[in-house]
Amino acid sequence: IVNRWLPPARVVIRRADFTLPVSETGKAVDVELQDTDMTSMQAFQFTQALANAAYSPRFENGAPVATEAIEFTGEWYEALAPAEAAPAAGTAVPGGR
Repeated sequence: IVNRWLPPARVVIRRADFTLPVSETGKAVDVELQDTDMTSMQAFQFTQALANAAYSPRFENGAPVATEAIEFTGEWYEALAPAEAAPAAGTAVPGGR
Protein backbone atom coordinates (compact mmCIF):
# COMPACT_ATOMS: atom_id res chain seq x y z
CA ILE A 1 0.00 0.00 0.00
CA VAL A 2 1.39 3.40 -0.96
CA ASN A 3 0.55 6.51 1.01
CA ARG A 4 0.37 9.30 -1.57
CA TRP A 5 0.71 11.94 1.14
CA LEU A 6 4.13 10.82 2.38
CA PRO A 7 7.39 10.81 0.44
CA PRO A 8 8.74 7.36 -0.41
CA ALA A 9 10.95 5.90 2.30
CA ARG A 10 14.66 5.77 1.68
CA VAL A 11 16.15 2.54 2.91
CA VAL A 12 19.67 1.18 3.24
CA ILE A 13 19.95 -2.59 2.93
CA ARG A 14 22.84 -4.05 4.87
CA ARG A 15 23.86 -7.68 4.34
CA ALA A 16 25.82 -10.25 6.29
CA ASP A 17 27.02 -13.73 5.33
CA PHE A 18 27.15 -16.40 8.01
CA THR A 19 28.10 -20.05 8.27
CA LEU A 20 26.74 -22.28 11.00
CA PRO A 21 26.83 -25.97 11.73
CA VAL A 22 23.60 -27.49 13.05
CA SER A 23 23.74 -30.39 15.50
CA GLU A 24 21.63 -33.51 15.29
CA THR A 25 19.39 -31.94 17.95
CA GLY A 26 18.74 -28.84 15.79
CA LYS A 27 20.97 -26.42 17.70
CA ALA A 28 23.36 -24.00 15.96
CA VAL A 29 26.76 -24.95 17.32
CA ASP A 30 29.00 -22.04 16.32
CA VAL A 31 27.64 -19.16 14.21
CA GLU A 32 30.46 -17.46 12.28
CA LEU A 33 30.18 -14.09 10.57
CA GLN A 34 31.97 -14.32 7.21
CA ASP A 35 31.38 -10.89 5.65
CA THR A 36 29.18 -7.88 6.35
CA ASP A 37 28.49 -4.22 5.79
CA MET A 38 26.27 -4.08 8.90
CA THR A 39 27.20 -2.10 11.96
CA SER A 40 28.79 -4.14 14.74
CA MET A 41 25.55 -3.95 16.80
CA GLN A 42 23.41 -5.13 13.87
CA ALA A 43 25.80 -8.02 13.18
CA PHE A 44 25.81 -8.94 16.88
CA GLN A 45 22.00 -8.98 17.04
CA PHE A 46 21.78 -11.06 13.86
CA THR A 47 24.39 -13.51 15.18
CA GLN A 48 22.49 -13.89 18.45
CA ALA A 49 19.20 -14.49 16.62
CA LEU A 50 20.78 -17.21 14.48
CA ALA A 51 22.46 -18.81 17.50
CA ASN A 52 19.21 -18.94 19.48
CA ALA A 53 16.95 -20.18 16.68
CA ALA A 54 15.72 -23.77 16.47
CA TYR A 55 16.65 -25.67 13.32
CA SER A 56 15.46 -28.91 11.81
CA PRO A 57 18.37 -31.33 11.54
CA ARG A 58 19.14 -33.24 8.38
CA PHE A 59 18.05 -36.88 8.32
CA GLU A 60 19.97 -39.85 6.94
CA ASN A 61 18.45 -43.33 7.04
CA GLY A 62 15.68 -41.99 9.28
CA ALA A 63 18.05 -40.63 11.92
CA PRO A 64 18.92 -36.98 12.61
CA VAL A 65 22.54 -36.06 11.80
CA ALA A 66 24.64 -32.92 12.19
CA THR A 67 25.11 -30.62 9.20
CA GLU A 68 28.35 -28.69 8.76
CA ALA A 69 28.78 -25.21 7.30
CA ILE A 70 25.28 -24.12 6.39
CA GLU A 71 25.57 -20.80 4.54
CA PHE A 72 23.11 -18.03 5.34
CA THR A 73 22.82 -14.44 4.09
CA GLY A 74 20.83 -12.03 6.22
CA GLU A 75 19.52 -8.59 5.32
CA TRP A 76 18.92 -5.64 7.63
CA TYR A 77 16.65 -2.87 6.32
CA GLU A 78 17.42 0.51 7.83
CA ALA A 79 15.17 3.48 7.13
CA LEU A 80 17.03 6.75 6.70
CA ALA A 81 15.86 9.94 8.33
CA PRO A 82 14.90 12.60 5.75
CA ALA A 83 18.09 14.59 6.50
CA GLU A 84 20.23 11.49 5.86
CA ALA A 85 18.54 10.55 2.62
CA ALA A 86 20.35 11.41 -0.56
CA PRO A 87 18.56 13.93 -2.78
CA ALA A 88 16.64 12.51 -5.69
CA ALA A 89 18.29 12.67 -9.09
CA GLY A 90 17.83 16.02 -10.79
CA THR A 91 17.07 17.95 -7.59
CA ALA A 92 18.99 20.96 -6.38
CA VAL A 93 21.27 20.56 -3.39
CA PRO A 94 21.46 23.64 -1.11
CA GLY A 95 24.91 25.17 -1.46
CA GLY A 96 25.71 22.75 -4.28
CA ARG A 97 26.53 23.47 -7.89
